[in-house]
Amino acid sequence: MRNAKRNSLSILCASVTLSLLILFHAIRLMASANVADVTPLEQIIGNSNYAIGNNFGSVYSITGEELVIEQNGKKVSISNFTNIIGNESGGLIYQCKPILLANDAQINRLQRQGNNIITTLHPAGQATAVQLLSEYDVENVEASITFVLRDGTVLVSAGNNSYTEGAYAEAEIPRNLYVDYSTSAKEKGSCFKPVIYRMLLKNTEYLPNNLDITGDSFEDISYVTINGNTTHNWDWGYPSYYESNNNGLYTRYCSLSELLQRSSNTAPLRCAKALGFKESYEQLCQMYGIDRPLITEINTISGVSLPSERLPWLFFGQDACLSPVRMCQLYNHLVSGRFYSPYYVVGITQPNGNMIYKASPTEKVEYHMDINVKQDILNNALEDTFESYLTNNLRTRYPEELLTSRRLLAKSGTAENADGTENRTIMLTLLNETRTDVVCSACISVNNAAVGEIGNEPLIDKLLQVLYAMEIL
Repeated sequence: MRNAKRNSLSILCASVTLSLLILFHAIRLMASANVADVTPLEQIIGNSNYAIGNNFGSVYSITGEELVIEQNGKKVSISNFTNIIGNESGGLIYQCKPILLANDAQINRLQRQGNNIITTLHPAGQATAVQLLSEYDVENVEASITFVLRDGTVLVSAGNNSYTEGAYAEAEIPRNLYVDYSTSAKEKGSCFKPVIYRMLLKNTEYLPNNLDITGDSFEDISYVTINGNTTHNWDWGYPSYYESNNNGLYTRYCSLSELLQRSSNTAPLRCAKALGFKESYEQLCQMYGIDRPLITEINTISGVSLPSERLPWLFFGQDACLSPVRMCQLYNHLVSGRFYSPYYVVGITQPNGNMIYKASPTEKVEYHMDINVKQDILNNALEDTFESYLTNNLRTRYPEELLTSRRLLAKSGTAENADGTENRTIMLTLLNETRTDVVCSACISVNNAAVGEIGNEPLIDKLLQVLYAMEIL
């Protein structure tokens, strides 16, 4: 009898414990649904736990599924989705396939119980980007190509460290064979300046007359000293590039277009100082949410957070430590005025074909800016800047009609590294044919390169090749 009572009590305790666990789990699910940073996808598949063991899912695209974007009120199909495993022509983790599927690939494929994950990645764009990046030394240089549509669709996320056929062939010191360089934050240099200028254009009424970036008489000087630190323009040692000399301080008068083409460091720095570095940074946070990470279905894309003493270096790009995918998102936003978070997963279907998740890109209206894309002063300055980068080789390779169409906006950037190398970046934004909206933005970044080794021409050429491969151009 005593044992019976004890067993009954144990069963009752176990039942209560199980009920409490179920209740706790339900409460936790309800609470997580109210957390703003939890995406709908995470509520379905958990926090990136869709690639575990042999049940990682078929992870392939629906054959023939096309990506549709809005252009001038019409739906335009511009690409197919890609296989996230990939095949011999490309794909994110193709060389992992033997490991993931082990020796029973056929059985695993037939018996798999996981869901199908449809990605946004463009097969031709991804494969072309990987091939173009293969020229960079994977041991010393970090190179990436990234394309993001205006609505946040990540079309290309490629690095020069993508898996190769012999990746596992040699015994070597264990290391991370794949780091996503497209989401790896590195200093971006002067290509961050348009982000600053958009903020300054919003605050022109608070700037003195000699710092008016809306006219053609901005007083650009060759160097400036702030808090004991001197920042020079890259051409400060070339007096012929300036109009006057005052004991070694050179001055010239510029439009916003000229400031961007000449990549003045002192111009945005002096403007930010006039507004107040702390106040300018707060403006960036309000306009872009630049201090906040962007949480996607598969990763977290970091923002910018600096101690107050380093803020001056942010405003000419040296300390603008951001990932290529975040830079693409920023350019889409600053050119179009519309904020969309990047995403990589179009949908998830169950083995029976039932779709349990479908992406729904939504503008974050709290960051909306009213911008006339075609007439905007900053956009036109970036169009001028693209044309200033054109060389005879580029004009020979690509139609003049495209190169002078005013549909391409660009800015280059260089950031110095402590080890004597530099990071070179080109940002490129493509407008639709009527120049009234953004199609996509792209970033090619070559980090830890030898000083002066990488020029603008080959980087622009690679981005244009990928655009043609995706048949966007």
